[in-house]
Amino acid sequence: MALRKRSGKWHFRIKVTEKLRGTTGLAATERNMRKAQQIELEFIQTLQEGRNPTRRIVVRKFSDAADDFLTWAKAHYREHTSSFKRIKTSFASAKAFFGSDPVSLIDEGKIDNYKAWRANEHEVRDITIRH
Repeated sequence: MALRKRSGKWHFRIKVTEKLRGTTGLAATERNMRKAQQIELEFIQTLQEGRNPTRRIVVRKFSDAADDFLTWAKAHYREHTSSFKRIKTSFASAKAFFGSDPVSLIDEGKIDNYKAWRANEHEVRDITIRH
């Protein structure tokens, strides 16, 4: 077992053909050690079976993710308030179109549908759609 504490969480490091690292996402406490070992073993098993270990997808609504992004953007663009206002305005229509769709299910096709919706329903110019 190659478990170790890093930044207050259990992490593991293994070597198959190359060194691989991962985090269990569990707090580095004695109580979580057995669960962290189990996660590490599942990771190794997945590699031995020739599969790619995948991260679990956290399902988030687009509207929730957009609100979090706008909170970040407000702080990030505080010296460039016009940029933040443009982003916020652009997200108003995106939130209306995507609404409660899960972010992980938004693909190129849905984005093309959004662009067509903006062009046909709202009759915005192409430069506005690109922005």
